[in-house]
Amino acid sequence: MKIDDRIDRRIRDETADRIVRDRAVLDPTACRTDVQDRGRYVERLLDAMAPAFSGSTPPTLYVWGPKGAGKTTLMTAIVGRLNALNGDGAAAIHTTTRTAHRRLPRVVSVDLRQVSSEFTFYRQALMSLVGAEAVPSNGVSTDGLRERLGNRLDARPSFVVIDHVDDSMGPSVTAVTGWLARIDGDRPWIGVGRTHPDELSVDVARTVELPAYRTHTLVDVLGSRAEAGLTPDAVSREQLHAIGEWAHGDAHDAIAALFSATLLAESADRDRISEADVTAGIEAVPYPSSALHRVFALEESRQELLYHFLSLSESQRQSVGATASALADGDHVDLKRSTVRRVLYELADDGVLRRVEHRDPDRSYGRGRGRPPSRVEPTFPPLVFRALYSSQES
Repeated sequence: MKIDDRIDRRIRDETADRIVRDRAVLDPTACRTDVQDRGRYVERLLDAMAPAFSGSTPPTLYVWGPKGAGKTTLMTAIVGRLNALNGDGAAAIHTTTRTAHRRLPRVVSVDLRQVSSEFTFYRQALMSLVGAEAVPSNGVSTDGLRERLGNRLDARPSFVVIDHVDDSMGPSVTAVTGWLARIDGDRPWIGVGRTHPDELSVDVARTVELPAYRTHTLVDVLGSRAEAGLTPDAVSREQLHAIGEWAHGDAHDAIAALFSATLLAESADRDRISEADVTAGIEAVPYPSSALHRVFALEESRQELLYHFLSLSESQRQSVGATASALADGDHVDLKRSTVRRVLYELADDGVLRRVEHRDPDRSYGRGRGRPPSRVEPTFPPLVFRALYSSQES
């Protein structure tokens, strides 16, 4: 028996009484390349990016599809592989007759949900190239960052991947393409979003659509995660199929529901997921839901606020005012009540929270009698967020 096998056996023995073997595998925000039945779409992406493999830059490309279709996952995998081949500045291109070394284009990747201005866009792009430590956060102007980025991009053929081009948390794609144009006027880019190309505010040369997962494919994705993340027989194929059917092709929601069901079973000290866990796990994912990636793209202070918000009782969350008071007056956050209230409304505007009218059944509303107060509720899976945030803090 090899050393790796012996260590793996010891790990399995230590976790034999636990339902979870590897929690990271069950994380909906973890970028695992689940490409089951997505090979043809990978090929379409590679076809559209074909010039990159001959050492030049591809034309403008827009990759689009619904939430949970795997757009970011596939693009991250492709970009990661291209940059890995670029590790030493040249990639070995194998042919039937010889091996040639060719410089592939440099790929810069920016998540627009983490961009609030032209300055932060250039900074995120530079960090993608040289790492966060090498890029100053202050003491440099926007023009200075633009010049640094331009020098890096001009050093060799390059293109930029801009993810979530239509997310309300980030700048518009029109603004971003304008910032790119200020670098050298015609910088090729690849956009990723949900908006139909006909409704996009900028022109693109090529498009690739990634549709929602088919149910049987989604069940395979869940099965691979369960096999790697849970103990054997912790969940049945029938239970995975129930989650896959409910998710309607959205991999994020399906994985979040499986993770929620697992957390419920784990908290009850069960070694298998029950039917009740599956039902409750599905109910723990709001519909329509906001991706957890968006929540973890928020500032740390807002993530902390959301974590404490989820710990409040139902009575403390009956209205925005009551919620703000509970958070500000307790030991939860070091913020004024008015500030907490404002942040809650801003999170609702961003789609992270949802405003819901709270009507008192013993009170009538109408002309001269006031309006019913509103409360906020999460649009993201709360059980999963709390588990991931806690592990992140520990």
